[in-house]
Amino acid sequence: MKDLDETDVAIVDVLKKNARLSTREISKISQIPPATVYKRMKRMEKEGVIEGYTVRLNQEKLGRKTVAYILIRTNPGADYYDIHDEIIKNEGIEDIASLTGQFDTLVKVRVHDTDELSNVIFKIRNIPAVAHTETIISLNVKRKK
Repeated sequence: MKDLDETDVAIVDVLKKNARLSTREISKISQIPPATVYKRMKRMEKEGVIEGYTVRLNQEKLGRKTVAYILIRTNPGADYYDIHDEIIKNEGIEDIASLTGQFDTLVKVRVHDTDELSNVIFKIRNIPAVAHTETIISLNVKRKK
């Protein structure tokens, strides 16, 4: 795969704002001919730069207003992959990341309320390899558009 040039970047920038636009609409906004837009998008899909087109849901309107981050410290020698596989099964888990530093894993959770969050925390704490958790509740979330 080659690096993206200015034309590719201009197309990707338009798609990031609205992936539902037609080739013609992307062409009009980016000032790039429609045939070029089409060819570049197909190439970027083939090369894996564009992995898909998706919908972004408004989680608050779906009732999932509580966002929290759970920091996890595991027992020495624990298998991160097994722990992550176990955690991801829980409802409300959005992301899991391995960390460096004092904690081993960061989990982003989005749930309806603190009762549901409490259930997720207790399920995580019941994983035998989990030694310690610390939960941080987000007071507000601002998304990049």
